[in-house]
Amino acid sequence: MELDWLDQKMAEWKKYCDDRPFDKLKDRTDAKGRVVSKIEDQIKCIRDTQKDYAIIMEAVLQHREKEDVKKTKARGDATLTPLEERQI
Repeated sequence: MELDWLDQKMAEWKKYCDDRPFDKLKDRTDAKGRVVSKIEDQIKCIRDTQKDYAIIMEAVLQHREKEDVKKTKARGDATLTPLEERQI
């Protein structure tokens, strides 16, 4: 369940970064012409998002590997039923 939520968030972050290439960024201004977000700030935000994405992706992969090992230990090559996996 938690892995599904993390997968969804990772997809959102990936789309956020992909939709904002560095060479297309411009200073954002308000209605009065004041700069509210400089290019440098936007790039830092995107880079921070990419770092967080990489950290969470690694954690998710490690968690999935642990889950796979648990399933294998439980029955060898056989799969567990949803009840045994506590999904219901």
